[in-house]
Amino acid sequence: MKSYILRKYGNPNVLNIEDSPEPVPGSGEIRVKIEKIGLNYAEVQSRKGLYGWAPKLPYTLGMEAVGTVDMIGESV
Repeated sequence: MKSYILRKYGNPNVLNIEDSPEPVPGSGEIRVKIEKIGLNYAEVQSRKGLYGWAPKLPYTLGMEAVGTVDMIGESV
């Protein structure tokens, strides 16, 4: 799976698309196959290091997403 990873704060060039392991849902969780993400205002400002909270790095972007449930964990 591909992920947008922020490893340092700065301009758009600091964003990296990297391979990440496929997550497996635990009890009470689902997995969604993401089709599209939106980088919202908070994420753009966080990338610059200017938002009210600074994510611990490395940070995976994509708070807003759309996709299809492709795996269901136990107790769902």
